[in-house]
Amino acid sequence: MQICKIIQQVSLQYYHYKFIFITDFFFKLNTVYRGPQYPGYLANFGKIVVIGNKKNKKTHNHLPQKKRRQWNVREKLIIVHYYENNNRSIHGTTKIFDIQPKQLRDWKNKKGTLLTTASHVAKLHQGKPARYPKLEDDLFAWISEKKANENAVTQKLITNKAISLSKSPESLANNPDIVGFKFSNKWLDGFLGRYDLSERCRTTVAQQLPSDLIEKQNIF
Repeated sequence: MQICKIIQQVSLQYYHYKFIFITDFFFKLNTVYRGPQYPGYLANFGKIVVIGNKKNKKTHNHLPQKKRRQWNVREKLIIVHYYENNNRSIHGTTKIFDIQPKQLRDWKNKKGTLLTTASHVAKLHQGKPARYPKLEDDLFAWISEKKANENAVTQKLITNKAISLSKSPESLANNPDIVGFKFSNKWLDGFLGRYDLSERCRTTVAQQLPSDLIEKQNIF
């Protein structure tokens, strides 16, 4: 009886060490078994771990396409006008208005053609013409730049910026009568209406600006 127990213990120790050896072997191997019976299975730590058969498995990565922006003639001329009168680079201008450089180059080269069609486009616009269109052009460009930088612009800041622009040497030289001009709430309402910024909350223009550039009024 004692001899049987000894033989049993020796057998158990033998299989124990054999299992450790096999486990260590597969741990070092750590590879994918590609036999005909178990395709796509991983042999690791002495056991078969299913990782799935990737044969004929297709993955689809569909990114939503950005809706293409359609710019009308007036908007194209606005951006070209801003580029030519604000000492901006092509890349700097395109960043502000969220367009591609090739678009601006194309519009700049076709400026003459765009101007010939601008007359009938102007009939679509409503509202009183701006008294100082160049000042309002610069003011609207300033608002657009603030929007591009995700900065809030209150209506009070717009009025203060307009007053600051009116005191510039260029503005005083081109419009001597601007010294006595009152940038009142009535003027502000007219400006916001000309640039389609008056249909929303009056507290911040950052909330009023749409995702795309709004048509500019009476710059030519």
